[in-house]
Amino acid sequence: MRRFKSSYSKSMLLATCFLLIILLFAICIIINQMAKLPIDSLNFVGVGVALCFILVTLLYSFFSQIRYVCVTKENLIIKKMLGKVIIPRCNILQVQHKKSLMFDVRLWGISGLFGHIGIFWNKSIGKYTAFVKDGSSMLEIKTEGKCYVVSCDDYVQMIKLLND
Repeated sequence: MRRFKSSYSKSMLLATCFLLIILLFAICIIINQMAKLPIDSLNFVGVGVALCFILVTLLYSFFSQIRYVCVTKENLIIKKMLGKVIIPRCNILQVQHKKSLMFDVRLWGISGLFGHIGIFWNKSIGKYTAFVKDGSSMLEIKTEGKCYVVSCDDYVQMIKLLND
C-alpha cells in the first residue's frame, strides 16, 4: 500500500483563507441581521435561507476536499475528509498528468474554497470528477465509465506506479 498526500498550492491556500474570511464575515452579518428581525417575517426566512446556503457550501467543500490518494494491489482510493472513492485498479484504463483546469467548465461544485471539487467538463476528456488542491500536480485517471482528476504531491511517482 502506497499513500500519496495531497497538499494545497500556495495560491489555493491563499484563496481558501480569503474566502473563509469573507464567508465567516458574511455569517456574522447574517446572524446580526436575523437577531434584529421578527421571527415570523419573510425577511427573516430569506436571511435564514442565505445563512443555510453559506453553511452548506462551507460544509460541502470542507468535507469533500481530498486528503490523500492510496494505491493498493487491488484499488486506488481517493480519501476525502469525509468518505472515499474506491476505483478498482483493473478498471483503470489510463493515467496521465493533467496540465491545467483553465479551460474546463464547472458543472457542479466549487473552485477556490478548499480546492477544485465537483463535476467538471472539458472538450478532450468530457465529464469528470475533480478533487484538486494543487493545479500543478494533477492526475487524470480514466476508467471505462468515468474520469477522475486528483492532485497529489508526488504525482510523477504515482503515474509510474499505476502504469506499471
